[in-house]
Amino acid sequence: MKKITLSVLLVISTISTYFSQANLIIQAPLSNNSTTQQRAPNGLASSAYMRACALVLQSELSGLQNGSTLNSFGFTLTTGTSGVPVAGNFTVYLQNTADLTYLKGTNFATAITGMTSVFANVMTIPLSAGTTSILLTLSTPFVYTGGGLYVAYDWISTGPFSATPATYLSENAALIPGCASAASAASSPTLLTTTNFRPSFLFGTVNTYTNEIQVTGIDANGKVSVLYNAAQNIKATIYNSSNIPKSNITVTLNAVGANPVSNVQSIAVLAAGAFTTVTFAPFTATNVGLSTLSVSVAADENNNNNSYTYAQKVTCNEFAKNPAIGNYTANAVGFGVGSGILGNTFINPANATLVGMNFAVSTNTASVGGQIYGVLMNPAGAILAVTNTVIITPAMLGTFQEFTFFSQQTLFASTPYILGMAQMTGTVAYYPAGTMSSNYVTPMIYSSASILGGALTPITQNFGYFGLEAVFSHSFNVLVSGTPTVLCIGNTASIVATGPVTNYTWSNGANTSSITVSPTLATSYSVVATNSIGCVSKGSFNLYISPLPNVTISGSPSVCAGSTLALYAGGATTYSWSTGALTASIVETPTATTSYSVIGTTLYGCVGSTVVSINVETPNYSVSSNTSVCIGNSVTLTATGLGTYNYIWSNGSPFSSTAVSPSVTTIYSVTATDQNACTNTQTVSVTANPTPTVTATAPTTVICKNDALSLTASGASTYVWNTSATGSLVVITPTANGTWEYTVTGTSSNGCSSTASISVKVSACLALNEAALSDLQVQIFPNPVESYLHLNLNNLTGNVDFELYDVLGKLVCKKTLQDQNNTIPVYELPLGIYTIKLQHGSELIYTNKFIKN
Repeated sequence: MKKITLSVLLVISTISTYFSQANLIIQAPLSNNSTTQQRAPNGLASSAYMRACALVLQSELSGLQNGSTLNSFGFTLTTGTSGVPVAGNFTVYLQNTADLTYLKGTNFATAITGMTSVFANVMTIPLSAGTTSILLTLSTPFVYTGGGLYVAYDWISTGPFSATPATYLSENAALIPGCASAASAASSPTLLTTTNFRPSFLFGTVNTYTNEIQVTGIDANGKVSVLYNAAQNIKATIYNSSNIPKSNITVTLNAVGANPVSNVQSIAVLAAGAFTTVTFAPFTATNVGLSTLSVSVAADENNNNNSYTYAQKVTCNEFAKNPAIGNYTANAVGFGVGSGILGNTFINPANATLVGMNFAVSTNTASVGGQIYGVLMNPAGAILAVTNTVIITPAMLGTFQEFTFFSQQTLFASTPYILGMAQMTGTVAYYPAGTMSSNYVTPMIYSSASILGGALTPITQNFGYFGLEAVFSHSFNVLVSGTPTVLCIGNTASIVATGPVTNYTWSNGANTSSITVSPTLATSYSVVATNSIGCVSKGSFNLYISPLPNVTISGSPSVCAGSTLALYAGGATTYSWSTGALTASIVETPTATTSYSVIGTTLYGCVGSTVVSINVETPNYSVSSNTSVCIGNSVTLTATGLGTYNYIWSNGSPFSSTAVSPSVTTIYSVTATDQNACTNTQTVSVTANPTPTVTATAPTTVICKNDALSLTASGASTYVWNTSATGSLVVITPTANGTWEYTVTGTSSNGCSSTASISVKVSACLALNEAALSDLQVQIFPNPVESYLHLNLNNLTGNVDFELYDVLGKLVCKKTLQDQNNTIPVYELPLGIYTIKLQHGSELIYTNKFIKN
């Protein structure tokens, strides 16, 4: 694709073979609207030395007869030099070949091996601002043998040189590579660089044709509106390539497709080397659809150019000079960083109302971000109307874009108008107009102008067809409706197109009258509807998206047992709770962990839901089970929990454990409080059992060593003595003197216990031996004694002194006994062991002990 800047546009020829009566000139390869400034001498000092070698294929030389003698060679330039023409020594080499690919390599000396030098003289690059040609007469004629041709040339110039390079027509797509070239400012290059660009050469030969008629082009509208219901005249350009005049030339038009037609015209006389235009009988195309127009002449000496075809489409309301089908990627044309209007002249066959236009955007990526709009002008260049402005996006490249005029324009029949594209100034050079390559373009249909309008400059160079199409109003309309207009995500909407429609094309690819959609984003659904005569109506429906509500529940996630809880729903308009409530908030008193759900609905009916689980908190702990305690004793009550709690007992204790000593059966309570201030109270009953009154008794508390003594305990159910004996009655037999403490622990049936003690004094009791007493004629009895001690002094005469000592050796009584039988009161004496001493005079006659009970 060639980027072409519109400025001053000059004429180039649009046919590949040029004839006069005696000479034939062939252009090969035929330019595909590309140009080059490097593959042929350009007149610059930097290219004072230039060499090249190129291959021209046999298929590109179809207009040249086998055996023709070439007598001239040259180039076609779109612009020549500036300032001065530039002359140089120029050598041309030719060689017949059967090669279908370039095989000459990049060494110039090797490339010209086997080639024939056909010209070695001065060539001058002309001073020209527009299209011109260079045609050199060969010094050595060259016979063409019917295959392809290798062309090589060598340029040397000493100046003066041009300020700007000359530009040559070229072809850049058929061979990859097709040429090798190099240039230098100092010396002739020996090594070349391959390229796809080949200059479009001119080959001249003697015209030997006596019967050669060409159909060089068709002049017809590419799109015709059925609304016009008007006849059209199809024209064809015919050329006599013969070296003699021709007469009675039959020219036939055939159209196949939607609107078939056939017509024959005759040319009475056509001079050698002359062109003429044939106009076929008018006909009206009434059927919507595509037709192929074909114009042909009878077979002759060269049948490669005897026919020409053109695509035409009848539509409802479109009009275009460009063919109905084609690819608009041959060239990218524009004003670079400048601005201007590129226009297409047309004449309406009937009155019509212009509402818009279609324009083919090029594939030039630099055009992205560029701004273009449509214009309607009169032949004087005055702007009659403008359309909306379009900022070119990447998706628009290589496509037709629609434009709508701000005000509809009434166009009158048989009146010329210019439909154009206006390019606004850019920050970078861009070329927004795409073209479709064609060997023939109807002359003088394109022009350029200032962006403000004014004088029109014809575009005489064949860039191909521009995609400029007029769109007229019609009465067919399609109505588009949908339900709902706002869609909840996840739901579906139905969109319906109504009207006298035979065909639907929706933007989502559907082809039915209605579509069911479920988008996730706001979307505009458009439909292109076609009626029975091909009229197109467009409608759209904007479907807005409402997201599902983000329903929330706020409030504490937990509540203390027995307390109320408020939950608040948000994110929607109306609500429905699992409890049956229809308000935004609810108040509940859950008794256990409970899940609450709510469904929220927006104004557009979109539904969302959420659920929350409320934890009912009760401090989870245990206390000591019911217990009992003996009065006077204490018991520890303990609360044990799974969490961290604060405790308070009914007795005021703030600890998890407390000791109590109830005197009566008592119920104690403890309240636990968690971090959320939730409480729980539990109780424990403590039974207060009475302590038994235990006593220990004995017949006497003073005994002699090795005597047995019964001890008795009472007041309890079971007994344990400190002698390890059990039972209420135990017998002791002390074996040592002294005072012995005997303790008994009595336990009642409720487990309470108490103790009692009894002291027993143990003595040797030697004087109490009755056998010894009889010897001394002294008797004491009873022993032990409670109230009165009897003392008999057998066989003793005279006064006897009586002394009584306690166990500590203290004298407690003293008297003189005069009688044989004496009674001594001892009931006032404390219990214990006492010692009796009898003394007669100064002699101790008797001593003994007795026990006082």
